Amino acid sequence: NVVNAEVDRIKPDVVFIDYLQIMTPQNSVQAGDTNKFFEDLTRDLKITSKRLNIPIVLLSQLNRSLETRTNKRPILSDIRKAAELIVAKNRNGMCGTAEMYFYDHLTKFTDLPIFPPKYKDDDQTPF
Repeated sequence: NVVNAEVDRIKPDVVFIDYLQIMTPQNSVQAGDTNKFFEDLTRDLKITSKRLNIPIVLLSQLNRSLETRTNKRPILSDIRKAAELIVAKNRNGMCGTAEMYFYDHLTKFTDLPIFPPKYKDDDQTPF
């Protein structure tokens, strides 16, 4: 497929696939079963990730139901079409949240430094 061909050609350190739902099946069998398509796609990407020893990060569109909740943190049912694509565990590491800074002009992520609040009530993030 196109992703595998580009990964083999460019040999990146990491691959980001933005907006997973925009990817389309290559054959009519997959087109009829969205779940099967995403199952096959994620399996193929996992194989590619292991073969090249690089992480592949999939981004997915959330539905808007989370906007009506007090806690806006996404849950499995917020993923459109394929809730099973959320990684809810990490076989080789810890689960949790990592704050990162993205340098869009470099397409680079770095750890976000943690600064103590300047004032007692200052609990806002740096952005």
